[in-house]
Amino acid sequence: RTVAFVSALGGVGCTTLVAHSAALLAERGHPVVALELSAQNTLGLYLGMREQPPTGWHSAVQAGGWLGDAAVENADGVRLLAHGPCAAPLPLAAPWLAQQLQALEVPDPTVVLLDTPPLPAPLAQQALACADVVLVVLDAAWVSTRCCWVVSRISKHAPLPLASFKA
Repeated sequence: RTVAFVSALGGVGCTTLVAHSAALLAERGHPVVALELSAQNTLGLYLGMREQPPTGWHSAVQAGGWLGDAAVENADGVRLLAHGPCAAPLPLAAPWLAQQLQALEVPDPTVVLLDTPPLPAPLAQQALACADVVLVVLDAAWVSTRCCWVVSRISKHAPLPLASFKA
């Protein structure tokens, strides 16, 4: 199962929700992988690392390597694929993310949590296409009401029909 945490705004808590969800799943004995797609490179800090990872999947892919080479595990058993620092974004055209997730070959009960950059970032859009579950995170402030158009667009990119989806 792949769960994407998406938002049209930064700073609404996606990374916090991914970190807490990953820790809770691991605590309950579920294998979990947290994949940070945001260049902010902060998910590792939320998962207990003392400093931001000096490398991550971005530099591994930039050097011609594989995303999975950057995997680390925290004390709770959460496997993290940190974004790592980047000088320039990579041109990762769809279906790049789907191919990388397939190549990870995680065992069947593993939950993969995707911490995405704000929409309409290309990696956030790719996450929508390969997620089994999409959690749209909105801030309680009035400005989130301006993001309803993004939520409506998410329903159009969902891999399965969302009969009960409401924007």
